[in-house]
Amino acid sequence: MSSDREHAVELHDIAQSIDEAMFGSGRPARMSSCILKDTKGGPGS
Repeated sequence: MSSDREHAVELHDIAQSIDEAMFGSGRPARMSSCILKDTKGGPGS
């Protein structure tokens, strides 16, 4: 059985790998704020 804390860490790791896949590594911001910031111009534009 995993605790709530372990589950939260797991979800954070998943969100972080999604961040890296979408925006490249080295961007510590959360996925939602990355998306909001990057909708105007986006990475690599």
